[in-house]
Amino acid sequence: MDELRILQWNCNGITNKTYELAEFTRKNKIDIILLGETRLNKTAPLKLPNYYTYRTDRPPKPKCPSSGGTAILVKNNIIHEEIIIKTKLDSTTIAMAIGAKTVRVSAEYKSPGDKIEIKDIDALTNGTESFIIAGDLNAKHPSWHSRRTNQTGKILLDHMERNGQYTICAPDSPTHFPFIPHHNPDVLDITLTNLQQDMTISNFNDLSSDHNPILITINKSPKTNTPPLANRRINWKKFKAEMTMHPLKHQAITNPKEIEDNIEKLTKSIQKALSNNSSLLNQPNRTPISPEILLEIETKRILRKRWQQTHDPTYKKMYNAQINYVKKLLQTHRQEEWDTFTQTLNFEDKSIYKLNRRLLRKKPACAPLKTTSGYVSLTKN
Repeated sequence: MDELRILQWNCNGITNKTYELAEFTRKNKIDIILLGETRLNKTAPLKLPNYYTYRTDRPPKPKCPSSGGTAILVKNNIIHEEIIIKTKLDSTTIAMAIGAKTVRVSAEYKSPGDKIEIKDIDALTNGTESFIIAGDLNAKHPSWHSRRTNQTGKILLDHMERNGQYTICAPDSPTHFPFIPHHNPDVLDITLTNLQQDMTISNFNDLSSDHNPILITINKSPKTNTPPLANRRINWKKFKAEMTMHPLKHQAITNPKEIEDNIEKLTKSIQKALSNNSSLLNQPNRTPISPEILLEIETKRILRKRWQQTHDPTYKKMYNAQINYVKKLLQTHRQEEWDTFTQTLNFEDKSIYKLNRRLLRKKPACAPLKTTSGYVSLTKN
């Protein structure tokens, strides 16, 4: 991993959009996903393969549909931890290490009618050496390419100028295309960061929402680990026994070459023990999306762009119909993948029993290491 790729997207409700989100993240090699306005209730699932999910659902109001909410999905090889920052905003935050720095990444959302408070901005920007705060704060100002100015935009700009340690970035083209015909497109999706020298921002005309997805690229990579492959099960008791039976010989090390030689011996010993004490698991074979479906996705993008440019109701109707059609095609594709996989299961090799155990005894995501005082710090200290 030579760079960090972060997707920022006000999804305007994530339910029924995970299929296209998964395809977009796969195609664009996204490491971290920042979602705003997820509109989830506490029982609604939010999962993507190979990502850890952290979410903040807005408490529901009686007899009202779900609204607001944020979420962060992190690639499972990135070392990170969840951070709780109390604000009146819809907010989800993680911390990770990029080089020698600890960087906080936050997904934020503020409804248009809500006020933003200085203490909330202070809470998000203070207490860490580096940060990326991205989302739709409904803050408008020409300083970040908005067409007009509102009160939230004035407050944010004033805070940035008084603080002097960060900047507010956004694409130079509209990111929000209102469904209401007489409302004009504008820039609403912004990023507050003190890493601007290492960062580029790209605006994509894609996905099903009134907001464009925004790609934030950091030209430095986060600390990662290499977890065991998902299609292998390791017998850790046998692994431990083999490592105990074949310990490395203790000897005095007198030069750097001997250090490297011993590291190589230990690595090979661990790899051999893992290979000897692991077994393959049946996994669904991921089949590439067919050219026909990719063509329909491209048609959806074209209709979306034409509607954004013209606000012609005819294009809007065609675009909505295409969204539903592509959604059904992707759902059918995933179902066919699953059906093909289940046909390979049988009783003779006990693969059907193994799958049943995995489904019934699914392990939760590994939590970060903790001490008695809380999470282990990602800094050198």
